[in-house]
Amino acid sequence: MTLTLNGYDVLARIGKNPDAFSGIKSEVAAIGEALIKSELVSPEMTLARLKSLVAVLGEDATSLVLQLLSERQLQNLLTAVDPNIRQTPGPLVLWAERHLVDLAQGRKAPARAVRVKKNGNTDAKPPAAGKATKPKKKVAKPLGTRSMSARRAE
Repeated sequence: MTLTLNGYDVLARIGKNPDAFSGIKSEVAAIGEALIKSELVSPEMTLARLKSLVAVLGEDATSLVLQLLSERQLQNLLTAVDPNIRQTPGPLVLWAERHLVDLAQGRKAPARAVRVKKNGNTDAKPPAAGKATKPKKKVAKPLGTRSMSARRAE
């Protein structure tokens, strides 16, 4: 019979008794960071999981770990959590951390899907500047047109 250690229980006990583990303080911090990074970049990451992670860790700890992710890891996380986002309004590293925490806290909603038409245009494009669409007015035919001439003959 093989005994296994309950990792969650061990981590909880270390967290509750930091003085008993003062010799491994730096290792505990590094392992905690690595565990959170692993969760953030896992293929199973969803918005619901990110929300629960931020609820447990808090915004500050989550933001700190998000800053440590590579640009590729941030892009993959954004794609997993907000799959309809097409481009960022600024540099990814500066913008993604705030966007992800805002999504998790419910301050922002995920981007909505944008339909791309066959001609390459999207439904999300606003009309071009200076080209306001006005309803076309029906123009009455002048009196000298054929249909009016036919009426005069009657």
